[in-house]
Amino acid sequence: NHITSLEFIFGIIYERSDVALRTKARKKMGYLLYNFVLTCGSGGGGGTSSSGGLLLGMENTSAAGIDNILKVMLRILKGISLRTASDEILLRDSHRHLLVNVLLPLHKPSGMVLWRDQKPILDLYHKTLVQCIATIVSLDMSLIGKVIQHLLHPDVWPLEGSHKNGKGQGSKMANTPKVILLLHEVDTYIGLIHVENLETCKQQSEDTILSDTMLPLALRLASCISSDNSRTSERALEFFKNKKFELLVKLHASKVMTPFLKALCRINTGMDVPWNPTVRKMTLLVLKDLESYDKDGFEKSCIDIFSKGGRNRTIAIKEHEKSTGSVQIQSHTEAPSADMFSFRKSMGSWQPPSKQSGSGH
Repeated sequence: NHITSLEFIFGIIYERSDVALRTKARKKMGYLLYNFVLTCGSGGGGGTSSSGGLLLGMENTSAAGIDNILKVMLRILKGISLRTASDEILLRDSHRHLLVNVLLPLHKPSGMVLWRDQKPILDLYHKTLVQCIATIVSLDMSLIGKVIQHLLHPDVWPLEGSHKNGKGQGSKMANTPKVILLLHEVDTYIGLIHVENLETCKQQSEDTILSDTMLPLALRLASCISSDNSRTSERALEFFKNKKFELLVKLHASKVMTPFLKALCRINTGMDVPWNPTVRKMTLLVLKDLESYDKDGFEKSCIDIFSKGGRNRTIAIKEHEKSTGSVQIQSHTEAPSADMFSFRKSMGSWQPPSKQSGSGH
């Protein structure tokens, strides 16, 4: 409560201060945020001991007060007049500096407040941080691509699983909650794009503001879609519910069709069917949507993917037959029916024992 009261008092003082004092206040807030990123770094799983080891039972309080500072900064960003008499948007260099050097680096911490609760440090101030960034990029839509590219960078985006480095000096731990937050944030920024701009680019065959970002974004989403973690996969599939994202996919279908199809069909994981029923249903719906976007491109990508995979599987089977002397079993010529995969069909001629046969035991 005392931190919330301090935030309110500071906001009142800022509103009634002169220009010089306001400038000092903004510099001080920027310094506090910048210093937090430097001291927190990539973060850990909880608190850290003096030797640098993780104390998973210790709460990480390094982000205390960051959300309150961002709330004051959000009020400042919304209150500053950025329009001239002709209603022309003017984005100052100081705002670009704030975005690039202060706000975006706040995504770097990958530690947990408390590992037991699986609550990332970023979650403590993420909502207000997204609002601050959205306020700036809404004034200059060309910045959306740069912001998304920053979020996709390996220094910000956590690993989806444990991965030891080549030198064996440790490992980065998976942080699914942070991945979910970043996916939500990227989806939010895409929602800020004006549909009219996308329609104009489609009609005039011009590049969109995300032309250079769509392929890296598609690869990242494909990695999330094919993940074994149902939360990650489901949140990535929800991008296709965003009408503006659908328009972007249609405009850049030649770039993103193949990565999405490989992920949806899980080519790299043996084409295993997702275990989660919601993910299975959403996967089927997205496949239908992709086919409706560009039927010719969809068919071409399928031929490229599955014909290559089919050749590889045929070669592997033949090599296996040569090495083991086994004979490949001929497949049924009849078309598979739904009954072939039913429980009754798998039982065959088996019948449960009658009561009479079991009465003598």
